[in-house]
Amino acid sequence: MSLKRIFTAIFIIGSFCSNTQVLASADLYALGEDSSGAVQLVNLDSSLPSGASAVGATGVDGLAFLEYDPRSDWFVSKDASQVHHIDRSTGASTPFPLSTAFEIQGMAYVTSLNQMLVAINTSPPGPEQQIGRLNSDGSITPIFNLSSSIADIDEMFWDPVQMKLYASDVQASEIYEIDEVSGLLANTISVATGENFRASINPLDGLIYEVATPDTTILLTRNPSTGSQIATIGTIAGVSAVRGLSFVPEPTAGLLLGAGCLAIGFRRRRSS
Repeated sequence: MSLKRIFTAIFIIGSFCSNTQVLASADLYALGEDSSGAVQLVNLDSSLPSGASAVGATGVDGLAFLEYDPRSDWFVSKDASQVHHIDRSTGASTPFPLSTAFEIQGMAYVTSLNQMLVAINTSPPGPEQQIGRLNSDGSITPIFNLSSSIADIDEMFWDPVQMKLYASDVQASEIYEIDEVSGLLANTISVATGENFRASINPLDGLIYEVATPDTTILLTRNPSTGSQIATIGTIAGVSAVRGLSFVPEPTAGLLLGAGCLAIGFRRRRSS
């Protein structure tokens, strides 16, 4: 049996045997500026942001947004002209091969499509007009137009619990639920003025974790269905401004249980 088939079997059997959610935990990472202005990647416990620890400097100024790509186990970010991937272990940033001709104003890895979607402005300096697919070389393929009801996009995030794509407009104080296939506007949710600047949804509890404005490092939680704020968690240590947030799911429990179930199955097969 090939190694790929073994790991696939472990994952499937682990999910079946546990009959519970496979995810064991979800680490939260933040992209932010330190006291010197350098852009750092930091790792934090979403329930205790004051204990955040630095992963490392990206080496690039002006980065914005942070989105985890499980296909490559790295983060995706962008500067004014190019998309970058950020090493999860070191924080080092590497540009994608190609520059983008579009202004990017949000990104979200959509599990149902297995794609990284980005909000793009096809005619700067106007508002964003389309959602595109980020390709492995850094180029972007536009895939659908945004609803005319959406004036602008400042952030995008995917809900892996409810399988929904959201975008937010800070100036309009609104969160939009967007169909990830057609681009149709499914729902508009109001939030407090100027909030939901950088956000990511926790795959364990389904809540939005966010910093509300560009000049704050205070972590909040919000209900994505109603837009209501749930709690103020605390201040993210080690950064003076947050430029992106992203959860990284850790499916260790399911994998370990799957490995145990698979081992038992192999043992029974050998003894029979």
